[in-house]
Amino acid sequence: MTRRTYVKRAIASVVLPIALLIPLQTVDAGSKQFSDVNEGTIYYEPIHALADKEIVQGYTDGEFKYRSEITRAEAALMITRLLNLDTENAP
Repeated sequence: MTRRTYVKRAIASVVLPIALLIPLQTVDAGSKQFSDVNEGTIYYEPIHALADKEIVQGYTDGEFKYRSEITRAEAALMITRLLNLDTENAP
């Protein structure tokens, strides 16, 4: 197994279980809208639930880009937001 594959699996093994712990509720009508995430698709509710909790934000062009790979930095940021870690006083 290459280092890159190991890192991807490690990130997935942390992010996916944590994301599954977030209770998925009906998305508020006022929630952020992503132009590439259509209502009625399997990923609509989870993406909007994470956006409502400000764990994910999407891109400045209004898309979520759910088919794109995430970087380690993006995964770290999502985990930090999910766990509500203090980033102001971090070394």
